[in-house]
This record gives sequence, C-alpha cells and structure tokens, in this order.
Amino acid sequence: MKANVHHRPRVLCSVLSLIGGFLLTLFFHCITCSHINTNIELEQLGKHERWKRQGCNELNWWRGWTRWTECTKTCGVGVTERSRKCIVKKGDPCFHFCDHMETDVVKHDCNSQDCCVRGGWGHWFEWSNCPVSCNRTPATPVMLVSSRDCNSPKPVCRGDWFCQGTSRRTKPCAIQPPDCPVCMRRDGGWSSWSAWSQCPVTCGGGTQRKTRTCTNPAPACRGSNCPGPDHETFPCATSQC
Repeated sequence: MKANVHHRPRVLCSVLSLIGGFLLTLFFHCITCSHINTNIELEQLGKHERWKRQGCNELNWWRGWTRWTECTKTCGVGVTERSRKCIVKKGDPCFHFCDHMETDVVKHDCNSQDCCVRGGWGHWFEWSNCPVSCNRTPATPVMLVSSRDCNSPKPVCRGDWFCQGTSRRTKPCAIQPPDCPVCMRRDGGWSSWSAWSQCPVTCGGGTQRKTRTCTNPAPACRGSNCPGPDHETFPCATSQC
C-alpha cells in the first residue's frame, strides 16, 4: 500500500506534464495560425484598408496650416501662401495619405487693387485764334486760350493723384478786335395795313385779306415784337350762285 502512495505523485506529474505540453503546443500553434491568417487577410485587402489595419488614420496625417504669409506686393496682383507638413516621412507605409508630399502649399492672389500713379501734364496745345470779330465787353480784352491734358502719365487713383495746377491758360489777343457797336433796345412797330385783296369768287362766299408787317421799326437788341395779328380777313360775295 505504501508503494502505491509513493507512485501517485509521479503519475499525476506525468499527466499534468503531458497536458501542459499539449496546451503549450496548442497555444503556439494558435498564435502562428493567427499570424498567418492575419497576413493572408491583409494581402487580400485594398491598400487603404491594409494601412488602416496597420494603424494609419486618413484624418491625421497633416499638421495644422500655417498662417497666410504677407502679400508679395502692396498693390497690383501679389501672392500669399500657407503650408502644412505631413506627419510621417517618405518611405512610411502611411505616407500615401499625404499624396506623397512632405509639404503641401496653397497659394492665392492678393492686393488686386491698382497701384496709384501720380498724373503728369502733357504738352500745351497751340493757342486758339482770336475768337470774335468785335468785342462786346470793351472793358475786358478778348483772350486767346491754350490747354493741356493730364496724361503724361494718366493718374491712377483719384484725389491727390491728379495733376496739380491748371489745365487752361489765357492771354490777350495780340490785336484786339474793335468794340462792337453799342446796341440800344428797340421795340418793334407795325407798318400800315395793305389794301384788301380781291374777292376770289363772285358768289357762293369768299374771303378777302389784308396784312401788315412789324417793320416800323423792326425790333432790335432784344426789343419786343409787335403785339397783335399781322393779318385780317373779311367775307365777300356771300350771295348764292
């Protein structure tokens, strides 16, 4: 009976050893199978899905955008830009999500307003001819005129950018025209009536006519025209034919 008691632990240890070895072999076998199955599964998936399985996330491969740079020009069309950098370097399996660019740059036009240019005067034009044959304002001399344009160069932007100074100059005619005759206001007056015209018919009704003109005297220097009509009519040959 004692011999059997001493043999039981050995038998139990042998059984446990066998069981432990079997479990350990099964554990390593499962790990190996899982690794093989995972590799086969990854090979069967698309690139994006494989990279997701490897830890790639499409939403976090770019760092934040930098601020927009100052415009390259203060007027006219310039350029401003901003950039961002890919978190991973070239060669990383997730580099594809940065479109194979380590740095992404965006550019935009800026300061599209025209550059202001101060205007400059062109050459003076020739003097005009003496404009009148007689001077209606004897106290004031008749003047010649010359002008110039603000086009050398033309101003860009309004306000103080326009040419400074005058665009017109004058000088008296070298030979002053004679004074115009003094005009005295005169209202018009009627002439005498003319004789009645002959009746155009002998019966059935006709019309005779007489006239006068505003010539005694004629109006002058903004004088008034003659008041009233310049003709009168009268029925004639009113008997039936």
